[in-house]
Amino acid sequence: MRIQTPGGLRRRCAIGTAAVLVATATGCGNPPDTDPPPGMSPPTVSTSPTPTEGPPSGETGEVRVTGTVEAGVEPGCLLLETGTTRYLLIGGDRSQLQPQRRMTITGSTHPGAPTTCMEGVPLTVEEISPAA
Repeated sequence: MRIQTPGGLRRRCAIGTAAVLVATATGCGNPPDTDPPPGMSPPTVSTSPTPTEGPPSGETGEVRVTGTVEAGVEPGCLLLETGTTRYLLIGGDRSQLQPQRRMTITGSTHPGAPTTCMEGVPLTVEEISPAA
């Protein structure tokens, strides 16, 4: 009868560990070739900023806009859809700001201001009138 010595087990573990290390190290060779195949050009990456929705050029500060009032995605949020810009209506008499009504709103825009509604250009309502 032959009794296995602890040294034999240690030797097999050392060989197994070495095999795993060699297999892992071979994956760390040269980085992959990033050049495109012949005849193809590399993709271009734009460095210009992504356009964000905001009031049309020249509309800063106080504006007078006409559009249709719409319910926002979040409860209690109302928007004014003008056809070119969506304004998030902040404040104002909510009894006058009913969805599907065409209204003219005067107020101050706040492009980029964070809101809980997260849609449209924030517009603090100062004056509301039915659209003509």
